[in-house]
Amino acid sequence: MTATTPKRPGKKRAERMAKALKLREAGSTYEQIGNILNISLTQAHRDVTDALHLTIQEPADQLRETEARRLDTLMRSLWRKATDTDSP
Repeated sequence: MTATTPKRPGKKRAERMAKALKLREAGSTYEQIGNILNISLTQAHRDVTDALHLTIQEPADQLRETEARRLDTLMRSLWRKATDTDSP
């Protein structure tokens, strides 16, 4: 089973997710996070999980784009050599 990528949160939820993540990193339980942010335990867990996923997803997406550009550049260079009819 693969995890689904959470959709981009609105400004209010993004701010709450950032707070939830900081609280979790500081050692707060999900119940404590819920109490502090006035949300349910389930929502506290979802906010932290989504924040972690999005925090990891953005750099991973950027790396994939960079690697794809590098491979495209390499392929163009090799393709020219492979299809050059003047070479023996």
